[in-house]
Amino acid sequence: MSEFHVFYCRHRTGDWIDSYKPAPIEASRLPDLANHVLEANGDFLGLVDDDDSVLQFIYLARTEDDQQPIRMEIPDACRKTNHIRHISNSELFELLCNLPDRLGPEVVTKQRSSIKGS
Repeated sequence: MSEFHVFYCRHRTGDWIDSYKPAPIEASRLPDLANHVLEANGDFLGLVDDDDSVLQFIYLARTEDDQQPIRMEIPDACRKTNHIRHISNSELFELLCNLPDRLGPEVVTKQRSSIKGS
């Protein structure tokens, strides 16, 4: 897959794409989009795959020196839960450069496993 659909909100500038009408984007453009959108607390970016699975990122720096200001979340309706992990900007970039075609809970757990192994 070379394309996802995205929704986002960049609060400082008011730029946004509604989650009810996500826009198509080439996967190769996702790192640049995330870098542009996720700048300040409350900014968010959501990705939707062909199966309508959603991967969301929100900028939530908990302190001024927070090394993992990005909250990554995959809703899991079947289990009535969300898979959540806080990641750094570099981890976000790495993930977006190597995103699988299908989004699911393993995106969060694989990222977590690869970080633990390094």
